[in-house]
Amino acid sequence: MSDCCVSSSPRNKAAAATSATPPSYAVRPGVTFPDWSVVTSPAVQDALQAMLGSGHVLNRWSGYDPATDRVRIALLQLYAEGGRAPATGTLAERAGLSGTAIRPLLEELRRRDLLVLDGDKIVGAYPFTDGDTGHRVTLNGRVINAMCAVDALGIGAMTERDITIASRCRHCDRPIRIATRDQGSVLAQVEPQAAVMWQSVHYEGACAANSLCATTAFFCSDDHLSAWRRERAADEPGVRLSIEEGLEAGRALFGPSLAGLDRASQLSVDPASKIASFADRSVRANGRNGDAYDLVVIGAGSAGFSASIAAAEQGAQVALIGSGTIGGTCVNIGCVPSKTLIRAAETLHNARVAARFAGIAAEAELTDWSATIRQKDALVSELRQAKYIDLLPAYNSIVYREGPARLVDGGVEVGDAHISAGKIIIATGARPAVPLIPGIETVPYLTSTTALDLEVLPRSLLVVGGGYIGAELAQLFARAGVKVTLVCRSRLLPEAEPEIGAALTGYFQDEGIAVVAGVTYRAIHKPKPALPLTFPARARTRPSTPIRCLSPRVGRPTSKVLGLSIVASRSRRREASSSMIECARAATASMPRATSPAATSLSTWPPMAPRSRRRMPSTATAYAMTTAPCPASCSPTHRWRASA
Repeated sequence: MSDCCVSSSPRNKAAAATSATPPSYAVRPGVTFPDWSVVTSPAVQDALQAMLGSGHVLNRWSGYDPATDRVRIALLQLYAEGGRAPATGTLAERAGLSGTAIRPLLEELRRRDLLVLDGDKIVGAYPFTDGDTGHRVTLNGRVINAMCAVDALGIGAMTERDITIASRCRHCDRPIRIATRDQGSVLAQVEPQAAVMWQSVHYEGACAANSLCATTAFFCSDDHLSAWRRERAADEPGVRLSIEEGLEAGRALFGPSLAGLDRASQLSVDPASKIASFADRSVRANGRNGDAYDLVVIGAGSAGFSASIAAAEQGAQVALIGSGTIGGTCVNIGCVPSKTLIRAAETLHNARVAARFAGIAAEAELTDWSATIRQKDALVSELRQAKYIDLLPAYNSIVYREGPARLVDGGVEVGDAHISAGKIIIATGARPAVPLIPGIETVPYLTSTTALDLEVLPRSLLVVGGGYIGAELAQLFARAGVKVTLVCRSRLLPEAEPEIGAALTGYFQDEGIAVVAGVTYRAIHKPKPALPLTFPARARTRPSTPIRCLSPRVGRPTSKVLGLSIVASRSRRREASSSMIECARAATASMPRATSPAATSLSTWPPMAPRSRRRMPSTATAYAMTTAPCPASCSPTHRWRASA
């Protein structure tokens, strides 16, 4: 492996420059670059000293003023949060500067080779780039491109997050995967295990991106590194590092970038703002101003997190209170799980209707629905961890407290603790409410939440309610192979334009979903066997064989638990989701696996032409339900009874 070491000339120069005190400079109080405290490998020390030689990075990355440092900090933070370079206006806002004031600072960063510009557009800031370099880092669930191999390895330590790196051998293009643990400081996985790294120290043209970054790469083995080097100039300077040594170099180079930050330098604070004084207050070690927080946020869902982070970035000391699973509705029981399963079922549907395009045939089969559910659960868990749990440590001025909250004089109580606050935000969302259908209390029911957890699909489903949640769940289960009937009091999607509801009704019927409109609900109960279930004569129906019922559910504010029951009782209630009623005679069938990539919105294909109107039986098996005339008298009173 002698040919994989740094070439003799640079190594001799590095050795000559070595002294008892390795070269470094202060980034900010208590922080130096490089961070020699993490360096234990002689090879890493050689590489870093060669990189810090005369005319190299040290002279360019040292000595810039606090305003320039503030812009670089904001730039790296926004890059990590968004996965791409921010717009100049966004960067200026985060740094608390005007668009005019930030431009010379960006030019200063470019002159020091800390920033890459394409005209006026930011396209890179070490260790990040917008270009596809082949080094892709997954950080907080988001994929970001790194400038080179050592930059990729340093991102975890810089952001204090565990990362995964997807790259390829520079010689043979074999995939290389690296994962870290302990906030990016320790290797958790290297595949293949024989992978190594070449750290170039060739710096020229005042641009690392076009010189040393261009050849700092991963290799699947020492043999392939040697083969690659034989194809290049024999005296090209660099150092062969193991992946562990590469991580050490990355930590030394990029760990200082966001370390030791004075809180005021991170904040996007407009000095003229009413809350600018937050940044000037003395904050005790427990993260509080005196005996009170500036803000208490009750509810740890997306709204509560957004409010807390926005306040923290303005300098406020925040107490965020959560009760139950952190992350709230969207990531746990709403958008993420439902749209994941919708996309999985859409895959099946697209295969079934592929023949509408001439010359195309496709097949898809659902083999294990429980596996699809487990995949959905894994995605929910991953996003909850990345978007909520892992986000909190990045904000030193946010304290998280778990437990039910209650408003009291002067603040909030959480368990036995009293939290004083100048301001309080209630972002508690809503909780399920059982629909007021007589007899429903005698029937075991499922909510739309637990419906998405069913590992065994029912043979059929009765959806009661034509709002957007009832509609999307009806289509989801129908596309997964369940026979679905949807009934509603007025029409499908009553809050949308009538033409939209009519069009969607047609699409649903084309997909085999029976839509029964213009009824009201009188009662529901367990039937005796062998009783017929009939539908309103004037309703457009395609009955199925329902063994579960989906009925309207009103979302009630959870503020009742906060001592605000009077306010809650006067709140305007609106249809927010749906409940399911489970049939006692649950004839079920194991249904099948589909892929569930990412959360996406519901969509329907245009109808096939001509659209057929098939006649279907008017009996089904379900709970008995009695309907009353609708206010518009479009359907008579009728009793639906269950049949065998």
